[in-house]
Amino acid sequence: MKGKIMIKVYCSRPISGCSSDEVFYYEMIKKELREIGVKFISPMYEPSSIRVEGDTNDPKNRAIFKRDFWKVMQSDIILVDFLEANSVSIGCVMEIAWGVAYNKHIILVMDEKNIHNHAFVKESADIIFTNIWDAICYIKKLL
Repeated sequence: MKGKIMIKVYCSRPISGCSSDEVFYYEMIKKELREIGVKFISPMYEPSSIRVEGDTNDPKNRAIFKRDFWKVMQSDIILVDFLEANSVSIGCVMEIAWGVAYNKHIILVMDEKNIHNHAFVKESADIIFTNIWDAICYIKKLL
């Protein structure tokens, strides 16, 4: 990769209420993207034990918030997979908003019946797919 600019993709999806297998589904996406020379960035590098609910003054909440913001800022593309979301993900919507504010390329994966199918979310996207494989193929074509 010497001399080439490495594209960085931040991958996000709702995680509240998910099993560890569902949360760490990123492995297959990471493999696909790394094969084409993309730097993969995910919010899920730390153990899930740092997630804190309830106490809004807990410093871990701020650490998660600032960590995810920092990772979005490091990225060129924000890939958000909303498929199978059972409730609204405020975290993912925040990541999309940060991406829009900082002119990141926003790729969404969701269907028409998705709970995130809202004008603000859709208008924030540069492109929307109904499955993750089409989104990955799109990223491959961008490069």
